Amino acid sequence: MSQPRPLSRPFVTTLPMVLLRAREALIEPVRAVLRTHDLTDQQWRVLRVLAASEGMETTQLARSAFMHPPSVTRIVRDLAARGYLSRRPHSADRRIQIVAIAPGGRALIKRVGPVVGALGAEMRDRYGPEKLETLRRMLLELIEVVQQER
Repeated sequence: MSQPRPLSRPFVTTLPMVLLRAREALIEPVRAVLRTHDLTDQQWRVLRVLAASEGMETTQLARSAFMHPPSVTRIVRDLAARGYLSRRPHSADRRIQIVAIAPGGRALIKRVGPVVGALGAEMRDRYGPEKLETLRRMLLELIEVVQQER
């Protein structure tokens, strides 16, 4: 049996930590904008996913937003209470809810989306569109490779 390799790099420079740090660096300016609209980045993610659909079951919403189902359930409840989402029972199974973006949610996206988009454009311009596209493609490839191993 081989000996475990000694840790060769500081923890904060391991790939998972670098990816986490990059995510936080990207999302922090967005969070600042969202806070002015009393939104979290998770709520924004749910709104964005639903804005691109006609509505979906909460389990599919959780998968699409890369969130845990209990978190999505709480977020949907809160956003629906604020008039941003609507809920209706599934036509074949009344226990399942279909969640859709409501007119209030579309109006919110219309107000906030351009500001968030401008932040993304600024970051893209500073980093370089070609480098950013290369990074995006490489990360998607990494995800595919890691998921193939399971």
